[in-house]
Amino acid sequence: MTSCWNLVLLFALFGSCTPTASLTHFRGAAMGTSYSIKVVLPQGVAREQAKARIDETLREFDLLFSTYNKDSEISRFNAHRGDRPFVASEPFAGLILRSLKLAKRTLGAFDPTVGPLSRLYGFGPDGEPVDAPPSDATIAAVRKTTGWQRLRAAGLQISKHPASVELDLNAIAKGAGVDAVARSLDGLGSGSYMVEIGGEVRCRGTKPDGALWRLGISLPDKSGFADKVDLLDVAMATSGSYLQFKHLGSTRVHHILDPRTGRNADSRIVSVTVIAPSCELADGLATALMVLGPDAGDEVLSVPDLASVKVMYLLAGDSGIELRYVRW
Repeated sequence: MTSCWNLVLLFALFGSCTPTASLTHFRGAAMGTSYSIKVVLPQGVAREQAKARIDETLREFDLLFSTYNKDSEISRFNAHRGDRPFVASEPFAGLILRSLKLAKRTLGAFDPTVGPLSRLYGFGPDGEPVDAPPSDATIAAVRKTTGWQRLRAAGLQISKHPASVELDLNAIAKGAGVDAVARSLDGLGSGSYMVEIGGEVRCRGTKPDGALWRLGISLPDKSGFADKVDLLDVAMATSGSYLQFKHLGSTRVHHILDPRTGRNADSRIVSVTVIAPSCELADGLATALMVLGPDAGDEVLSVPDLASVKVMYLLAGDSGIELRYVRW
């Protein structure tokens, strides 16, 4: 996703969502945004036990991947200098390996090193206020220290060349966090839940009344819903140019940059919603497809192991918002 910890999907639940004796609802703050978790707890699992498991999972994830936490593993990796590889934990190294795989697959439209380019526009945890878009020369200078090819991962050892290369996993980490919470609920024995963090969602099973988890995908102006979907044992994530943007002089810029140019992609895409087996994959692909657009995106999705992925594009047309579906 999207490239920051803030909300990337305006989502709503439809149907019977009132908590019952068998449906437990948790709300809170995590990853710089809010979360909502609805879960059917197995017999013998108390609410307090489930809440403690969720809190611990989110706390551990923050210590790994939050760039807002200066003591996190990703912050320590970004501060790492010298010729020796950074020795990572297994969860950290695993997400880096999967991020590099996605970067290669999407031809660099998804790039876990894009952070310094985002800061040029004032986005991100260390973004300074700016009043004009960066010059071509400034972008070219920063791009000497960005690019997924500058990372090498071998087991738990992660190298970067030059040493100033930084990781920014905001476009995939929130989805990965949803998956981590889902796994913790699986570990408790739950077969029915909906985990949502900042709009990224993963669902398992059905609600207590047997209905599927139904979610609405909002139009950019919040006037209604572009579509509604029923989810069963899948995840969904949305990236949109309307979710974080600013005006720098007469230029409107949003937070999703093309890492290959350092600028917003020249596209009429307003948002991309992806349904995938994992929220991590849905999150990362949604960002990449915002950059690639439908035509190049279709090529990326044509590989066999992405055959189950579904996509909905919202496109800015002459007469308003147009929808384009891929396997929806």
